[in-house]
Amino acid sequence: MIAILDYRAGNLTSVKRALDYLGYPSRITSDPKEVI
Repeated sequence: MIAILDYRAGNLTSVKRALDYLGYPSRITSDPKEVI
């Protein structure tokens, strides 16, 4: 699982869609506990 850090800037949905398209599971999160 790849964690995409949400720091309230940029188009994170596009990053997530690109990773999903390539077959990499990902999640957008702003919770530090989910990154570890």
